[in-house]
Amino acid sequence: METTQYDREEHIFTAFLDPYMKFSSGLFSSHETSFENSVIEMLDFLLDSAQISNGARVLEIGTGWGCLIKRLKERFPHATYTGVSPSAAQITYVREHVDQQAPIHVCAFELAEVQGPFDAIFLSGTFCHLQDKFLQLERIFNLLAEGGRLIIEDSFFRSRQAMEVLRECSARGEVQTAMFGWAELMPLSSLLDISESIGFHLVSCRDFTDDYERTGKEWIRRLAKSALSYPAKKDMLFYLRLANNGWHRNAYCYALTFERPRRVDMPSVLELVNKEA
Repeated sequence: METTQYDREEHIFTAFLDPYMKFSSGLFSSHETSFENSVIEMLDFLLDSAQISNGARVLEIGTGWGCLIKRLKERFPHATYTGVSPSAAQITYVREHVDQQAPIHVCAFELAEVQGPFDAIFLSGTFCHLQDKFLQLERIFNLLAEGGRLIIEDSFFRSRQAMEVLRECSARGEVQTAMFGWAELMPLSSLLDISESIGFHLVSCRDFTDDYERTGKEWIRRLAKSALSYPAKKDMLFYLRLANNGWHRNAYCYALTFERPRRVDMPSVLELVNKEA
């Protein structure tokens, strides 16, 4: 198996990430927001979007370097957390620096034997890595409690046309796969179609493209100034610059909140029509 960014040693990421080690967008609420605070604001936004409270049952698909569980434990120490990650390097980091008892399934979500129900499920930068997205979203729907929320923070193609053009760019695809692992971005409209057919209710959708672009520029600045040695520094700088160049041109970043509706015993439209007749 080829090494991707998820398998690289932590020192590469500590060279440019924030103390929470979040490898996706921050939230810059103003021009004065610092890089470090933007990460905390984004994590709080995600947790608040899921309506997390103490005692909540949380599943994270793709733990990364532990940013979500770290913030979750700070704000809601009595919430229960389950993670899924195929990266041994990241799981080791989480257990050494965040929570040594963190229950994490060491495999891809497609292979994880996870038992619900959960009050909230998070995919932060990991939805694009799911194989057979319809099947996995259907599974996620069934893992949620009624009224439970799914939070997806990820990149999406600007349009179907942009998707087709970029898929034909083999050089870009090779760079992405080498650094990022297998991923399949889709237009936002495709996700909305799939989620609607499964039965999800869309609660909110927020555009974070500008925030992610600003985050990427901060990563590049910090990495360029770091003492990280070559070739790791050169390779990561190339990837970050390539990725950050695509915002608005090819892709947008969105954070979406979906809900599994509660069952409501109501007559169907046909029944109401027949009753009125």
